[in-house]
Amino acid sequence: MQSRQFINAFINKYDLLVPLMAGEKWSESTDTLVLDPEIYDPETKTWLREVEPGKSPIPTDWEAYKEFKKLIAVSESKDNGLVTLSITHLSPTIAKQWVDWLVTDLNAWVKKESLDETRRNIGYLEEQIKKTSISDMQSVFYQLIEEQTKNRYVGTSTRRIRL
Repeated sequence: MQSRQFINAFINKYDLLVPLMAGEKWSESTDTLVLDPEIYDPETKTWLREVEPGKSPIPTDWEAYKEFKKLIAVSESKDNGLVTLSITHLSPTIAKQWVDWLVTDLNAWVKKESLDETRRNIGYLEEQIKKTSISDMQSVFYQLIEEQTKNRYVGTSTRRIRL
């Protein structure tokens, strides 16, 4: 969650730049985000914000990252490892949607990382088998590979992030 690369990819994947950077207020009656007309024109889909000469009115990835980091809070319980993720936004509907997307993307990322680690471990063990001619050692390596293979299919439920 601290990774600028992950956050910027998330912002781009879900096209969050406009609601993130140009939101002014939330209309409760219509459940819509009202955009600041001095920053963004939704009719022409043009950024209008004033910037220093030579800079683009379109917010940079760095600006988007800094703004997103202001909205998000992550904490982990030392007792049970439960991760709490919250987003504070003008629109509660948008905040909930972003949290849902983050949980989905983070779970997918954790699962991918776990599978990648398991593949690396199995590759290492297979190399060790090739390097030794001692049958007892080979047997130990095969048992370790079997355990790693089981872990591959068990999943990463203990590391998953929940709402």
